[in-house]
Amino acid sequence: IGALTLAARSGATLTVRYVGKLATFAIYLAIPAFFLHAGTGVEFWRWAGWGLAIPGLILYYLAAALYVGDMRRLLAGAPVSSVGEPDPGDLR
Repeated sequence: IGALTLAARSGATLTVRYVGKLATFAIYLAIPAFFLHAGTGVEFWRWAGWGLAIPGLILYYLAAALYVGDMRRLLAGAPVSSVGEPDPGDLR
């Protein structure tokens, strides 16, 4: 919703944040760990699932805060800096 509002108001787009991709990766690994725990009953998978899910959720909230800041700057007309973030097209 925020990205659509931003595009409608200013025509700007948000750049992808590395922290958001890392959060998605952690959550995508946590989900099968929970399924493995449910299917096998092995406690390791429960702990692995939570060990990935909690940091993933924290990273998602961090990414959301960064995106809100980016949207505010773009709506105010200021440039957005993603210093320290790799180029989204750079897969090295």
